[in-house]
Amino acid sequence: MSGRTRGRASRRSPGPSSSRNRTLAGPDRAKDTFNTKMDIDPDMLSDHKIQDSLLSSNSRFSDYRGIFNWCIIMLMLTNLHMFLDNYIEYGLRVDLGQVFYHFLKDPYSWPATYLILASNVFVVAALFFERWQEWDYITEATGKVLEIGNLAAMLLFPAAVILHESTSLSVGGSMLALLVYTVTALKIYSYHEVNSWFRQGIQTSSVTGVKNESEKEWVTYPNNLTTGDLYYFLLAPTLCYQLNFPRNVIIRKWFVARRALEIAPNNFIWIILFYWFCHSVLNFMGELLKFGDREFYADWW
Repeated sequence: MSGRTRGRASRRSPGPSSSRNRTLAGPDRAKDTFNTKMDIDPDMLSDHKIQDSLLSSNSRFSDYRGIFNWCIIMLMLTNLHMFLDNYIEYGLRVDLGQVFYHFLKDPYSWPATYLILASNVFVVAALFFERWQEWDYITEATGKVLEIGNLAAMLLFPAAVILHESTSLSVGGSMLALLVYTVTALKIYSYHEVNSWFRQGIQTSSVTGVKNESEKEWVTYPNNLTTGDLYYFLLAPTLCYQLNFPRNVIIRKWFVARRALEIAPNNFIWIILFYWFCHSVLNFMGELLKFGDREFYADWW
């Protein structure tokens, strides 16, 4: 009898878990589950950290297997004596004046420059789309449609202009304009996606920023929806947007001077586009903007 009584008592007396289940029953339980799923860890939205490029003296990179590859390249360049022999015997058969003329077309009318400047229209539109969604002027679905339309127009507009004005746009200017629009479109896509993550998680997460240790600044959403923040990202040598980039405290003037001198090719080593752009140009821009993450390339050699 006592055993049956204890069995009934145990069935009647709810344990702590049963009490918890009753507490979270109904709307409260659904809300708790939603908060658990939608809570955003700020570290997951941070893709950058302060680090030097591999070929910088401060990177502590010690894998010099690429020296062998470099020797092969030097051997190939050295054995191009046939080209030099032909140059000495026949001279230069290319009119450099005509090359520069076709590249620039007209020094007083550069349609490619105007085409590149027109990309600011799409950039400003992207910023306003983000602000309208934050101010609840438009819904998330409407904002997504506008963002997709803006990105599609950003990619189609330069191609249409180049096809229509093929006689006035030079080949070099057209390639540069297409490159700028493509890179800008990739950056704007990342900008929309990251801000969308914060909009979805801002209701359940009280922390919406990553502390910038270098300058002790802490940018939170939606305080990042400014013109200065967007254009800093567009100029920064990265395609991945985040609210707080790792930034250096100062601009090293000697570092900028060295990279600026390296941008101007002065030896056959600068023929290698990789070093000129991926190391010199990107490090030059990164130092001016105090952008800390300098891992623009890996040890591909």
